[in-house]
Amino acid sequence: MMHRQRFLLTAGAAALGLSGRGFPANASELDGKYGGENFDPGEFKGVQQFLPPSMLARTFLAVNDPFPANATRVVLENLPPVMRQGAPGSCEADSFGYCLGGYTATRDVHGAKVNWSASDPNNTPSAAWLYQWAHGIAHRSCPAGSRSVVYPQHLLAEGAPSTAQAPYNPQNLTGVALCQYIEGLNMTARYSGSERFVIGSYKAVNLTTATADFLPTFKELLRNRHAIAFSGLVPKGYGAPKPPLMKNAYTAPRGFIKGSGHGQVIVGFDDSQGPIGAFLVQNSFGPGWNPGDPDDPGHNGRIWYGYNAFFRGQSYALIMFPSAQGDVSGTSLRASVANAPSLKVVNAVRNQVSGKSTLAFVFSASAPLNMKSIVAQNQKTGTRYSVNLNEMMRLGYHYVWRNGNAYPAGAYEMTVRALSNGTQVTYSGAITVV
Repeated sequence: MMHRQRFLLTAGAAALGLSGRGFPANASELDGKYGGENFDPGEFKGVQQFLPPSMLARTFLAVNDPFPANATRVVLENLPPVMRQGAPGSCEADSFGYCLGGYTATRDVHGAKVNWSASDPNNTPSAAWLYQWAHGIAHRSCPAGSRSVVYPQHLLAEGAPSTAQAPYNPQNLTGVALCQYIEGLNMTARYSGSERFVIGSYKAVNLTTATADFLPTFKELLRNRHAIAFSGLVPKGYGAPKPPLMKNAYTAPRGFIKGSGHGQVIVGFDDSQGPIGAFLVQNSFGPGWNPGDPDDPGHNGRIWYGYNAFFRGQSYALIMFPSAQGDVSGTSLRASVANAPSLKVVNAVRNQVSGKSTLAFVFSASAPLNMKSIVAQNQKTGTRYSVNLNEMMRLGYHYVWRNGNAYPAGAYEMTVRALSNGTQVTYSGAITVV
């Protein structure tokens, strides 16, 4: 999300061995652009904000074995190993593709059961391949950053080669040589097993005007086993091999670099770290960054990142849902186009929290759909509730919301407009809201 034509290294990154030939000799810490693009809200237009998991409790997407609701510390398990991104500016490919995508692909929809070990490079999507693919569709060259939503979109549509099939940096290259290796990857070959990294859906939130009011939702997501990819401003001094910590957490004591950008992933939280608590953040500067106690998950490529510092500096965050294993039962909607992917309404539920009401629909599609609009008309009152979207999904939820009274239960007529491989399809049918 942070838009810029070239990638400049910080002095701290150079100290980590992230610099190389072909980069500006005058690169300084104030550059701070590790590969995120300048925040562009347009990338998120039509992508709905994630709901607290409690609002999906009565649906197929509910997690059966979350961490306790009162847990003050969560550390997610079976995460892809910390990656060392090198110099091209591939932090978004690492965070939104390799790390979040790899973690999500291991997960069962309903909880802690995992499909495979993410420690094996055969079991994680390739950051290098995804990075080069994203540059290809954007007509850009390495070194440069990239946006973020492209990664969940591609994983949802097709998956990706594994890290073993397209390693990030097998020859320990730097600078121009690493870019040449990445740009030389075979982007037309068919890689066996790519479908293992297909995800079900994604949701996001714009944090540019947010406050720590989002903290309870972030904690609830983590308790429900969601990792959270994010990108935003880079703190001054963050690239140092040993960033300064306060009570074992990073608090961005020098503020943030204007116009900077970097993608990372929240993989836990602990209310006892730092002055008032901290997120556990997995970075892509390699396991030698922020060294410390091997028994503390907040070191050696990760960091405890203070809550206040996080919300001061970050621009957006995104979660993913796994794809379904096997058929999902639900109410089938009629398609206006022959041979279009099937679309089912798995659940239709209503919630009301703190005066805000939602009417949420869990959908399951037999192939990727770009959802464009949903209209649900109450058959008793004739009232229509609608939302416009621009969001891809195989298995996921969409919703309408309002301030005030709860939506009525009962029979509704639903109309969904979507794109399937560029073809417009209208789905319709009767559903029941509970």
